[in-house]
Amino acid sequence: MVGDIEIVAIPAANMLYDLLDEKIAAGTITHLAKKRWGLKQRSFWFAGWQFDIFIQPDPMTTPVNFMIRTGCADFSHRMVTKKSAGGWMPDWYEIKDAKVWCDGEALLLEDECDIFDLWGIDYVEPTERTDSYRPVQFYPVRPATEKRDMFSEETFVPVETVRAMQPVTPEQGTISNSSCRFSFNDPLPERFNTWSFQVSSDAGTPAARERAIEAARAAQNR
Repeated sequence: MVGDIEIVAIPAANMLYDLLDEKIAAGTITHLAKKRWGLKQRSFWFAGWQFDIFIQPDPMTTPVNFMIRTGCADFSHRMVTKKSAGGWMPDWYEIKDAKVWCDGEALLLEDECDIFDLWGIDYVEPTERTDSYRPVQFYPVRPATEKRDMFSEETFVPVETVRAMQPVTPEQGTISNSSCRFSFNDPLPERFNTWSFQVSSDAGTPAARERAIEAARAAQNR
């Protein structure tokens, strides 16, 4: 059963606002009392139907609003409720100001399909978004952000030594150069893809690894 018609619109300058104001003045549509009539939402009666237009001055809010306004209310509620509270949204995400946030950053989404991908849910066609729908399985995705700790145990692992370190004698010195490539569990900014280290004679020990991590942290802070 259709209760009302909801439209998500990206306005072209003031054309949409001006058009709706003209229709109200002409009596073609009827403004709904107690409903919003502002920059982000306008509601009215037309041809016996209630219309709610959700206007997106900021295009970044379109994917979330499009997802929320499609399908039944129970489905939309579960999509924006954290899993720990009985919903389907992974707990590391939050929806604020009609945007998806992770680690304090708003994610740039192309459309509502991206939200399903982040939640780890197969895309659900609008006609199937019913009160009784339940996802079969979840494969949630957590994108990396530059604000996350780049150097935690979970973030990176060494996978290859490009040039093996050769033992050195005291006469030759105590340090030999070696380039190491690291594979990150999460996609990170390009500048973190390759690192070069000076490797000391105790390379591979916990103490040496801690020194390398501290040096990397200091470089990040600079």
